[in-house]
Amino acid sequence: MAETIISPGVFTRENDISFIQPAPVAAGAAIIGPTVKGPVEVPTLVTSYNDYVRKFGVTFESGSSSYEFLTSLAVKNYFQQGGNSVLVSRVVSGAFDPATSTDSTNLGTSVGSTFASGSIQLAAAFTDGIEARIAYSGTTYRFIASGNPIPEDDTDGNVYFFSTCSTAQATAENLRDEINGAAALQSIVSASNSTDTFILSGSSAGSAFNTVTFSTGSASDFTTQFTLEGGTNTTTATTNSFVLRTLGEGVIYNNSTGASDGGAQNSDSSLVSGSADNIRWEISNLNNAQGTFTLSIRQGDDNLKNKIVLETFNNLSLDPNSGNYIEKVIGTQYKQLTTDGDGSKYIQTVGEYVNRSNYVRVSAVNRTTINYLSTDGITVNTDSTGTSYSASLPIAQSGSFYGATGDVNSGANFFGNIDSNNTQGLDPSTDYADIISSRKHRRLCVQHYFCSWSSL
Repeated sequence: MAETIISPGVFTRENDISFIQPAPVAAGAAIIGPTVKGPVEVPTLVTSYNDYVRKFGVTFESGSSSYEFLTSLAVKNYFQQGGNSVLVSRVVSGAFDPATSTDSTNLGTSVGSTFASGSIQLAAAFTDGIEARIAYSGTTYRFIASGNPIPEDDTDGNVYFFSTCSTAQATAENLRDEINGAAALQSIVSASNSTDTFILSGSSAGSAFNTVTFSTGSASDFTTQFTLEGGTNTTTATTNSFVLRTLGEGVIYNNSTGASDGGAQNSDSSLVSGSADNIRWEISNLNNAQGTFTLSIRQGDDNLKNKIVLETFNNLSLDPNSGNYIEKVIGTQYKQLTTDGDGSKYIQTVGEYVNRSNYVRVSAVNRTTINYLSTDGITVNTDSTGTSYSASLPIAQSGSFYGATGDVNSGANFFGNIDSNNTQGLDPSTDYADIISSRKHRRLCVQHYFCSWSSL
């Protein structure tokens, strides 16, 4: 809960209602029957025929013909006769599972792969007062050759002293030791030598130290001898900041072959296996500074020039402490038919957050970024390994769904030759039994005007 002062004496108060279940909505009928798609054995509120089509579909192909279940005809007639809402419970034959979103790629972390370095062959020994300077990120570190007695280092002023000597090799060795002993430089560079060749390298692999310069001279006359170069990074990306599952079940939701297959596409970016009955996902509007992104749910048969966006969720976050945390905004709940200890059937709700999406739920968040921003509201925090949370964010991309199981019975009797053992691919004596006997559905049938078995 948050309070905001708008003006003197005027306050606004924000109440978190994400944990409050919505009140029951009255429905005029409860219809049980087979459908093309949708959740299985879960009473689902439908408020119009178009709403039914979106949730449960209409026609499907069997062999060389298209068919429509009697369920959809019953719902259509119900609304044509003035009905306002109806509870539809889909029944199926066999095992059905939802589809899972294909892998998404994160921004990834930049890992150093090679070291920046530079070197110079010293022509002669450094005499008293000759110095070397190392500059990095706006700070200069001075190393001055001195005869005995050697002054004490001024570490606060980044000034260090080393002993003069008679040979170039000895100078390289003394300078090397003084640089490596300077605590302020240990996280920036390391020094070494090969006889009279002085060598400077980045303290760790990566491109960050390619800007380090090394110069020599005295008083105001200094010459840059070299700038470190050659440091490179390799970006290591991981997958699946989060995972989505379809609310509906059945192979009709599949439009890719596996987790690593984003879905085969035609030249216009349409999915080869895309249809009006399945969906695809897209990530856009990535904001590294705030740790947010947009997730869109698109119709499976759209293309790049004609996107059919079914839902859009803006400013999503992977930070559980954010009001726009992806689980809170989209939802995590699903319903399933369950048997309790005494053998009774009931509809169980699983998941913490109420579903706001009509198509998907969040089944996992693998890369949470708790407290994405530091207390200053600007700095991006890091995880336990020191990696910036921005690496957990997904890149702008699109993907598909895979892994759903269960299909309508293509060898069933439909409008003709329906008998007591094969009603549109279902056995009335077994396939309807669980949902009819569930406690929730029995209550619904009593509460509402009538209960219709559409395929009988």
